[in-house]
Amino acid sequence: MHNKSFTVDGVTTVVGGRNIGDEYFGTGNEPLFADLDVMAIGPVVKEVAEDFERYWRSKPVSPLQQVLDEEEPEEDSVSLPAEWRHSEPVQRYLQRLENSSLLQELEEGTLALTWAKARLLSDDPRKGLGKARARSLLPQRMLEVIGTPQKQFDIISAYFVPTRA
Repeated sequence: MHNKSFTVDGVTTVVGGRNIGDEYFGTGNEPLFADLDVMAIGPVVKEVAEDFERYWRSKPVSPLQQVLDEEEPEEDSVSLPAEWRHSEPVQRYLQRLENSSLLQELEEGTLALTWAKARLLSDDPRKGLGKARARSLLPQRMLEVIGTPQKQFDIISAYFVPTRA
């Protein structure tokens, strides 16, 4: 299970492979990792939110209490130390964000969108327990949607491992 989504107010969602780290946002000196994300609006946002809930409530998910150190007190909120907020890497990142054409176009309402039909496909959460039926897994579900390609079907994904499904 390696699903990644960021959904805001049930209105827009971003799905893709991006992690949270300096190397994904160009804030450090290390190489910048290129990743693909899709921002979507419309009915597919509800599908993404429901899929998140389906995974969140599934048996393979561990409650936070099983992951946290019992000695560590729980806190309602976490705030970053002031020295982090004023650090050179953070300031550099914020400057790049301010100068980002994506952010400017979002704020101005001028971001060019590509309108397309979208459908969410994901594995059955029981895959993590080894209990999912083959027909509920992504390779089989993709075949049902795309049918038999006439010449070729290209997929770009670091995590896609084809099977004989």
